Amino acid sequence: MDSPEIIVPTRRKYALWKPISKALPRNHSVFGAYERKLTELMTRAADSSTTSPIVPQPLSPEVIPIFVSEFPLFDMIEKVPSNGLSHTYQQQTAFSQSAAPHTISESGAVSDDTNTYLRKTSNVAVFGVRRGISLKGQYAGANAGGPADDLMGRELKGGLQTIARDAQNETLRYQETVASVTYPGNDPNGDYDPNGYNGLRFIANQAMPAGQNFAVDIRTPWTDQRVLKAVRNAVNAVYDQGGKIDLLIATTRGSEALFEDQLSITRIITGTKRLEIVPGFSVRVVDTDQGEIPVMVVPGNSVGSYTTNGTNEFVDMLGVWTETMEMPYLGNPEPSVLRIPTGVDGTLRELAIPFAMYGLAYMAPQYMFRVQLQTA
Repeated sequence: MDSPEIIVPTRRKYALWKPISKALPRNHSVFGAYERKLTELMTRAADSSTTSPIVPQPLSPEVIPIFVSEFPLFDMIEKVPSNGLSHTYQQQTAFSQSAAPHTISESGAVSDDTNTYLRKTSNVAVFGVRRGISLKGQYAGANAGGPADDLMGRELKGGLQTIARDAQNETLRYQETVASVTYPGNDPNGDYDPNGYNGLRFIANQAMPAGQNFAVDIRTPWTDQRVLKAVRNAVNAVYDQGGKIDLLIATTRGSEALFEDQLSITRIITGTKRLEIVPGFSVRVVDTDQGEIPVMVVPGNSVGSYTTNGTNEFVDMLGVWTETMEMPYLGNPEPSVLRIPTGVDGTLRELAIPFAMYGLAYMAPQYMFRVQLQTA
């Protein structure tokens, strides 16, 4: 009989949840301005003296899980209004200028000390895709009934899933800075997207301290706990810098390598510890000196592999402190949908454009690490 899963106590549920409603209430002034714009556009759409029938609609709360289920990291990053077409922010690289104790004599003067900052920018990428269905298809679906009864709804769901996939890929392995990548498609900096933003692979390769990169060879079977040790050493390295890793991002192969390392040193298999980090999404955890860290497995090619010299292939496991990450947005922090009435483009079809505008600001890259798993 399979061992039962061990669920982490309720008080630790949703440990990384940063929902939009928590970060920015619906009555926030930005929402007010956005909803006033909606009202204005809806009025124009109903006014025969204008020619703008397009009406943007924010997603209803019950639709948001469709987006988050494909892009769970979205619910773990604080959403903040962007301060421009490109979001400008202060990236902190140190919290003090001296490692010595700042002590003074009884009547001595206190010395000055400051954080160290770099001014950084993140482009706010526009994610959008047009979805539609012909009236003929709608009528045929309505007559058929069953799953075909709401073909437009299924198209919208597919559009949201597409945007979620693209946003996740952009956050993990794309970048907007290095146009001339050495190995197109698998460069250590990430794939170049001039309309995107710098993702975690680029930040780890360019801004993270070199001492927080750990390479592990898993090309052949091993009997030691090299992956587990690398992760624990990396967590300790960030802790020594003053940070605390609260999420490990891995591929399916990286996750299996990590947890297989623990099987050989486990005398009694009592089940797998899991933590529900956002509602409806639970993951396995790994034990470290700084506590249990959830391991979020990203399916498919969102993390991606890359080569360093054209021959050696690597795939990353990334440790992040989600408190140092922000997702600047324009318009609405939730994905929105532009509904275009039938016949506007001269064809008998209904059109809709799901869209969202996001960037990524990593406020303190010294509080992250990378474990490079060499796979070839």
